[in-house]
Amino acid sequence: MESSAYPMLFSPIKVGTTEVKNRVFMPPVSTNLADHGYVTDDLVDHYRARAKGGVGLIITEVVTVEPTYTYLPGDMCCYDDTFIPGWEKLAAAVHEYGCKIMPQLFHPAYMAFNIPGTPRLIAPSFVGPSYAREAPRPITVDEIHELTHQFGDAAVRMQKAGVDGVEVHAAHAHGMLGGFLTPLYNKRTDEYGGSLDARMRFLLEVIAEIRERCGKDFIIDVRISGDEYTDGGLTLNDMVYVSRRLEKAGVDMIHVSGGTTIKRGSAIPAAGTQQASHAACSREIKKHVNIPVATVGRINEAWIAEELTPWKRLRKADSPTITWIIPSVSGPRQRAVFPLMPVSSR
Repeated sequence: MESSAYPMLFSPIKVGTTEVKNRVFMPPVSTNLADHGYVTDDLVDHYRARAKGGVGLIITEVVTVEPTYTYLPGDMCCYDDTFIPGWEKLAAAVHEYGCKIMPQLFHPAYMAFNIPGTPRLIAPSFVGPSYAREAPRPITVDEIHELTHQFGDAAVRMQKAGVDGVEVHAAHAHGMLGGFLTPLYNKRTDEYGGSLDARMRFLLEVIAEIRERCGKDFIIDVRISGDEYTDGGLTLNDMVYVSRRLEKAGVDMIHVSGGTTIKRGSAIPAAGTQQASHAACSREIKKHVNIPVATVGRINEAWIAEELTPWKRLRKADSPTITWIIPSVSGPRQRAVFPLMPVSSR
């Protein structure tokens, strides 16, 4: 891929106080290459290859922040200091090629892999996915506070390991933070449920914890669904408001996906369906915030991302310029693009 053919993609972008060398970003894609949560040589080689291929920033697959609940058996973890050396090795391998890296922090909640010995799954309420064998139990307020601290602990460990920031996963009505945000799963009647402000309280407390403990130069990115495309779920109007609150809370970038993990095809559109499937949500959200906004969803050719930049011509003259982040999952010699992540920045 020639940089001269895609000048927007290969121009630098500032995320928080960090400059990323280009807008070719790798999104979170599970590999199941970890060993009991630990970074392996295979994982280091996997991400090193993407960095060598020219990617500007890598957002890793999910990294769980506490030991009780497993998302997938081969996913990575960072719930104690023994995980730091592996992350040091991974960060150093990626940085060798001028690439930035951010783990995606996550608690699976009612989406946990129910391996033998796992206690009853937890959730915002007595509501879980339709396929569950029993309803999860609601997490207590004391557990919310403990888990907030565990998110902060994980971020601090990652900072010690030398990564450039973290992505907090709150999209797709998925996992603990995504579950608290959506009315589909959050039926609480305390200070963490009911109104949209109350449902986003947990997420905002996690962001505040990370920012206080990691400082202003550590990137915080939050992944959201711009619209859940589901009756009774979060709407684009809701997420415009959430995005404004996230920016006010000190988030450096918003990564806009869409849909839910239960409504198949809504979060990860199938081959042959609409390209740039969540771009309209990102465009609207960007009108209301000044920080970079990214999106994904079958933006699977570089020219599509480059052509989407005419958004700026649809806006007022003083509006932000639209730029694009392209996730790449290919090897070092072929930068074939995966669902592209458009990013808008001033």
